[in-house]
Amino acid sequence: MRKSKCCSPDADASIVGSDTEDASDKEGVIHYDIVFDAIVPDTKNIIRLVINVEIQVDMDVSYSVVTRAVYYASRLISRQKGTVFTHSNYQKIQKVYSIWICPDPKKKNANSIAEYGITQQKVIGRVKEKTENYDKMKIIIISLNDEGMENRSDIIRLLSTLLSTTESVENRKKILEDEFHIPMTKEIKEEVSEMCNLGTAVELKGIEKGIVQGMEKGKEQTWLESIRNLMDTMKWSAQQAMDALKIPKEEQAHYESKL
Repeated sequence: MRKSKCCSPDADASIVGSDTEDASDKEGVIHYDIVFDAIVPDTKNIIRLVINVEIQVDMDVSYSVVTRAVYYASRLISRQKGTVFTHSNYQKIQKVYSIWICPDPKKKNANSIAEYGITQQKVIGRVKEKTENYDKMKIIIISLNDEGMENRSDIIRLLSTLLSTTESVENRKKILEDEFHIPMTKEIKEEVSEMCNLGTAVELKGIEKGIVQGMEKGKEQTWLESIRNLMDTMKWSAQQAMDALKIPKEEQAHYESKL
């Protein structure tokens, strides 16, 4: 695994950017959207947290988002070996927060925040383990909705405003100032503009997905017409026509079902 650029525990900055690429010979490459290290003051010492933020635009996938988040969080823990700790000094593992923002979730999950983590469950006997020894992973799934936000004043409304694909940037700034009492100083305006740009990027990803789906649909229609033409003119079977067109074997059953 290529060593990540995680900062050392002695760094002075409270938030430090980290490597967004995680490469492994056996497990492949993960490209994180955002990864940074945050130092949180504690009563006795300083705790370092590894925080990962992902934008999940495509919800039409074969897996659960939380399952993917578990994998990402696990990789963020495993890549600490050799950078944060060496050999068997596992006590130095830094806690990972993986935050997933879903701008266009399924309706049943809209306007919700769910948290997942490792907890202790006593089965037999009296087990007393310090929470910090096992509480090394926290996953937060934030499901938004760009509609019906007028009567809300919580974090869902705030994030939905920032990542909105329907409100203008200026209107979003006005909502933040009027409803959330966030003064639009020069610095905050720049930060808000960055977040609004992220919302635009989310929208573009959705458009890109639609274009790809349209292209795939067009490709399917073209293949079907070509197969039918060969079957009519050459009096071939569907199998012969697909072989002549060099349609991959793994796709032939799909096209045959469409004929």
